[in-house]
Amino acid sequence: MVISAGGTREFLDPVRYLGNRSSGRQGYALAEAAVVRGARVTVVSANVSLPDPAGADVVRVVSTEDMRRQVKRHREKRRKRSQTRKLVHQLQGRHEPGGAQPGL
Repeated sequence: MVISAGGTREFLDPVRYLGNRSSGRQGYALAEAAVVRGARVTVVSANVSLPDPAGADVVRVVSTEDMRRQVKRHREKRRKRSQTRKLVHQLQGRHEPGGAQPGL
């Protein structure tokens, strides 16, 4: 699971930037709850002053473009891992939990 959290900053020049006041608390709370339920979580985090969610991987970013790029990158990594797991289960003659069994 990939979760974005926090407020990004778009620099106008070396001193000024446009940003939002998102604290990241909701994303971090969601990440913590997902970890407790057994999910593998990556938080793409921008400008927060919170402790990292226990058990989650945290990737720090600044701008919206950084956020977009990292969310896309980590979502793709998760998708590939999921596909690999499904293939391994199929090759071993097992089915995914909650999915249909082969041949049924």
